[in-house]
Amino acid sequence: MHVWISMNLAHILAVTILVARTLDVATTFMATPRFKLEANPLVRRFKLPLILLSLSLAMVPYASVRAAIIVIVVSFLVSVSNSLRLWLVRAIGEEEYYQLLLQAAARANYRVSICLNILPGLIMLLLASCMFMFYPDPDRDMGFYFALGMVVYGGMIAVNFPASFARTRRLALQMGM
Repeated sequence: MHVWISMNLAHILAVTILVARTLDVATTFMATPRFKLEANPLVRRFKLPLILLSLSLAMVPYASVRAAIIVIVVSFLVSVSNSLRLWLVRAIGEEEYYQLLLQAAARANYRVSICLNILPGLIMLLLASCMFMFYPDPDRDMGFYFALGMVVYGGMIAVNFPASFARTRRLALQMGM
């Protein structure tokens, strides 16, 4: 590692986390300013206070470089996931997009949809497994922690996506859709 980077690694990672968390916050607000589309139940419940608290994760590198890598990976991947549908949500608006989700959830086959919502998390876990083959040693391989970040993200979406679908479907059916 370059000498300057190794001497300033905690600061570099702190700034990187701050950028990654800011991207997550920005893409969340751009997609769902009223949090109607938020899949994470904690964020949906506590909203702004939790989001602002998440920016404090920028302090993690001062405690653990390895944990910082995991936070960076998860934060960037959440930002990517948020960004994937931004064009559509921004084009039709949060409420219309939400209504579209309700209608689709009401029509969808429940079991198939749950499986399809678990699938992205499983794919991420498979990719992380491949990375673990190349970076198996947590003491020597920093890539191990990138893979571990992917495991954390894969686990999060394997739980949050199906739970969000189930909640959306339940609401749609209660509304008589």
